[in-house]
Amino acid sequence: MTNDELLHKWVEKTISAQELEIFKARPEYDSLVKLYEQTESLTTPKIDGNSMLENIFETAQKPKEATIERKIKRRSLLPIIGIAASLLLLAGFFLLSDTSTSLQNNNQGQMAESLPDGSNVTLYANSNIEFTASKWDEERAINLDGKAFFDVVKGERFTVKSQKGIVEVLGTQFLVDNQDESYEVSCTEGKVKVNSLLSSAKAILAEGDSFIVFDNGSSILRQQEQTKVKNISLENVLSEVKSVFDVNIENSNIDLSQKLTTGFQNDNLENAIKTICMALQLEYEIEGKSITLKNR
Repeated sequence: MTNDELLHKWVEKTISAQELEIFKARPEYDSLVKLYEQTESLTTPKIDGNSMLENIFETAQKPKEATIERKIKRRSLLPIIGIAASLLLLAGFFLLSDTSTSLQNNNQGQMAESLPDGSNVTLYANSNIEFTASKWDEERAINLDGKAFFDVVKGERFTVKSQKGIVEVLGTQFLVDNQDESYEVSCTEGKVKVNSLLSSAKAILAEGDSFIVFDNGSSILRQQEQTKVKNISLENVLSEVKSVFDVNIENSNIDLSQKLTTGFQNDNLENAIKTICMALQLEYEIEGKSITLKNR
């Protein structure tokens, strides 16, 4: 759905809760609210079609009186025309002053661009960003559709908004992937705050951390000291264990689709396996870097 369609729904008060969250992410949202509040009380006079028709017939019979009447009516419309002209000028000023800048990468490779404050963004394939350059000093805010890497210079809060989440930082390097059926943020320097709009999940990421939230609300939080999973299949949880501890895991007739919500420390392999097996009533054997899981 285009932004203009959302604007129309917002004005008509037919916008849904999910669409409203997307609409609020637009950089010019606050200005739109102020403009709407200023013009909401303005009304135009109601026109009675039958009365107008009767006046036309009377005009044909009384030319002189009709001439005077037409002059009076034209004068009475002047204040209304003045109001309409003022609204058009105000809207024109608003559109010109808050024009958004869009950067699009429709190619398969990556595209590097600079932002008004010297921060850098790398857009991945089929991705685009939008921001208001004229208000950049007041609010460093970007709307993202797709996947992008940001290298942010230190300064005021820097916000990246998308349909699936919001990332807030002061100065750092991070990757936001808003594509496919998930929302993923990876921090490579500094710290970032992540708020998922797919669920109530929140996280603060430090260097090397990542947070992925799937469209169904399940999530994986990868931090330096620990890993946390929410409603994730056993198959994917074991993949996390393999990645963290560099081990091989075998299983015998175990249902890998069963869901799990748990967490484990990244420096103790046996405790991690024990935590998983206790939750699903499994047995395990560890021999060096080989692990075997069995049903009880």
